[in-house]
Amino acid sequence: MIKPKAHPHEAERLKALHATGLINTPMEQGFEQITSLTKKIFDVPIVAISLIDKDKQWFKSIIGSNLSETPREISFCGHTILKEEALIVTDAQSDIRFKNNPLVTGEKGSVRFYAGYPIHASNDHHPIGALCIIDSKPRHISPTEKSILHDLAALVDSEISNFHSLEAYKKRNVELECAERMTLLDGVTKTWNANGITQLLQQQMNLSKEEKETFGLFNVSIDSFKSFTDEYGEDTGNELLHAIARNLVVHCHSEASVGYLGGKEFMIILPLNDKREILKSAERLRQIIEHEPMTTQAGEIKATITIGIVFYDPHVHQETSSLMAEAHGALEEGRHAGGNRIVLH
Repeated sequence: MIKPKAHPHEAERLKALHATGLINTPMEQGFEQITSLTKKIFDVPIVAISLIDKDKQWFKSIIGSNLSETPREISFCGHTILKEEALIVTDAQSDIRFKNNPLVTGEKGSVRFYAGYPIHASNDHHPIGALCIIDSKPRHISPTEKSILHDLAALVDSEISNFHSLEAYKKRNVELECAERMTLLDGVTKTWNANGITQLLQQQMNLSKEEKETFGLFNVSIDSFKSFTDEYGEDTGNELLHAIARNLVVHCHSEASVGYLGGKEFMIILPLNDKREILKSAERLRQIIEHEPMTTQAGEIKATITIGIVFYDPHVHQETSSLMAEAHGALEEGRHAGGNRIVLH
């Protein structure tokens, strides 16, 4: 195995990476949509948007693997950022750079095919990571497919620029440093954890009170989740949690914040001052999850969700606990009615 070298402009590259604020952030709709599209186009088991930090490769978005990060020294994308064009590895077992890599040998994965294009920070030419496609069997990529991968990487560049320029950027990251944000993320679902989403809820309540506006709070529960874990095991249950979380992020409003409360429950903050649109968003989520099977190691699984909804009222909800309790009450009402529905309080 040959470890990737440091980039010729490593200090500037790392500065550009850290300036994006992307490391240790939850799933974002735009990035998840790009990896979903890439997977559909190339029909590969794994697609990832990786960010190459000083000592680690961290995945901003990944489909087909439960990895959140790897050491930089074993990363394929660490080699990709040294190139201006795509890195194509048709069979890693025959490539001297990778054949003894634990991502190839089965110790940490079974990568055979890899193709990746560098991605860049906004207004900066330094590569901060890569968009890559991976397969567990050798394959070739045509010039047309290579061009398509390049175009998709350009979409990631645009999304990075949009992420950094959004007015909600600081709010979404809870105005915390990278290391602090990590403590507010859930490792299984790649969303905010209970503490993180509660902090965001407090910020949204303060903002909405100041602007005299409402917003929607969803308490979401996976119906019959215990039956899934009893039948398929905890690992498959975790895969289902991640798949549900991903659907919530991808198909909810772009300004929504999604957090995992633990067990089978999620919370969504939807900062819209339009009650009808909030209800439409909830019903859309319910229908999508009901009709789209989710892929796990145990095969395709279909699930349903129940959503309890409450609209924020500054005269009624003085504390996050009262708002969350009301949303949970609506959720319990939906559960007792049989699940797979939305209930508004």
